[in-house]
Amino acid sequence: MQMTALNTKKINKKLKQEGFRGWSFEYESVSKRYCLSIFDDHNPEDELVFFLHVFDPTNISHAVRVKKNGSENTVDKKHQFYVDAEKIVQKFVSDFVAS
Repeated sequence: MQMTALNTKKINKKLKQEGFRGWSFEYESVSKRYCLSIFDDHNPEDELVFFLHVFDPTNISHAVRVKKNGSENTVDKKHQFYVDAEKIVQKFVSDFVAS
């Protein structure tokens, strides 16, 4: 996986303008480009929200809420998009639940 600066500054600026506390970055895997945003604002239940987006050719996105107790919304992680993102998401989930 290769990190890329494409749009990352613009996305982070937009998150802050909207009042979210979080991070957003793009990465590349195989021949696809993805964006992963992580934020925890507007959130009464101690959750992290992961917004995952894949650009061309599939152009899909999905939000996953992970609670402090480690539970999460179920998603179809068989799609290559989720398989590729899983390593990054899991790192943040592990740190969040452990704190």
